[in-house]
Amino acid sequence: MHRLVQAVLQDSMSEKTRRVWAERTVRAINLALPDIREFSLWHCCQQYMPHVQSCIALIEEWKIVLPEAARLLEQTGMYLQVQAHYMQAFALFERASDMHTLLAEVEQAAIIASLIHLFWHSYHQGQYVQAEQPIWKAWRLIEQSPDTDQQTRAVCLEAIAYLLHQQGKYSQAEEYFLKALVMYEECVGLQHPLVVCTFCGLGHVNLALALYVRAERFYLDAITI
Repeated sequence: MHRLVQAVLQDSMSEKTRRVWAERTVRAINLALPDIREFSLWHCCQQYMPHVQSCIALIEEWKIVLPEAARLLEQTGMYLQVQAHYMQAFALFERASDMHTLLAEVEQAAIIASLIHLFWHSYHQGQYVQAEQPIWKAWRLIEQSPDTDQQTRAVCLEAIAYLLHQQGKYSQAEEYFLKALVMYEECVGLQHPLVVCTFCGLGHVNLALALYVRAERFYLDAITI
């Protein structure tokens, strides 16, 4: 449909109708957008980005607060983070976190995911002190939620391990990496792309401890995935 026709149709709608269609659009694009963490689907994610950016504008314009809107913001934040657009990513993570708080039906899993995103944002910028608070808060919530899935537990443990590595607590870091590895093996297997970072983390720890043979083995495990 031509943009001029779209503009005419939008002008003919009542404010209530326009809001309904804005929310429907956000829900539809969120449903279509693959999980950013699935690297094999990145070509699809890239194709959706122009539509996602339009949805983010709708979310801001209509002050939309929906679980689907929160996920869309988080997924886009992860995409921008990988592209090294850290400030834009952080703004979306914060908006998503605020949205989860506002939602009456907020799920614990959504809050945990938000905190993990905030951790990685600070970590990737070398802000390790700021990164500490959200990741430990996420882990406390996980411990209080026995139904939390194994993959989320593994992701959080791996994040804590990377933080401990940066703090020079290598033995503790290795312990957390190995726990994460066991959980990944149970839920996705050791050949899943998510496990690459765990093997690399174990390589970093053993390199720091001058255990070069062990470090090499873990790095080889990572590059064979």
